[in-house]
Amino acid sequence: MIVWRKRKASIKTEATIPSTSAILFLPTKENTHATRGRERKSNRNRRLLEIGKAEVVQHGRDVAIFGLGAMFEIAEEAARKLEEKGISVALINPRWIKPMDTGRLEFFARSVDVVCTIEDHVLYNGFGCAVMEHLDSQMINTPVVRIGWPDQFIEHGAVPILRKKHGITADALVEKVLPLLRKKSKLTPSVA
Repeated sequence: MIVWRKRKASIKTEATIPSTSAILFLPTKENTHATRGRERKSNRNRRLLEIGKAEVVQHGRDVAIFGLGAMFEIAEEAARKLEEKGISVALINPRWIKPMDTGRLEFFARSVDVVCTIEDHVLYNGFGCAVMEHLDSQMINTPVVRIGWPDQFIEHGAVPILRKKHGITADALVEKVLPLLRKKSKLTPSVA
């Protein structure tokens, strides 16, 4: 006879949150996640995460990459590849789709030549679309490169193979961003 037991979620709280504008991240054993065969330990330091606030990992002047969720690792890899080519890259972890951190989005869109979003989602009506809509509503004309799944049936298979097939890789991001930077540099007059 098999007996199924429902696990009760153990929530450990050490502080009361005064409002709904922030959540408290507490490091416990429960914060260790298994990710595709390897363990990933969450940050050991407690920190307050403000709802709707993106994390700026590094600043840059040429490209701003917004790597959403699991795609942040690919964004980091793409940033390294672009930096090897002498391109200054801002790397942002948006953390939240809604509410979007529009202040940081606008700041980076005004200060770089290209904005790039990468998400593990269909491009149609995804995070990248929300970014484009917001920038358009603010009349910010910085080009936006979106990396994500096409709006079609995706066959089953190994995720790395499917990502490569559909262009959801660091190399694909670099290939899509470079022509926009070259086009921009051709338009900018050089000072002699």
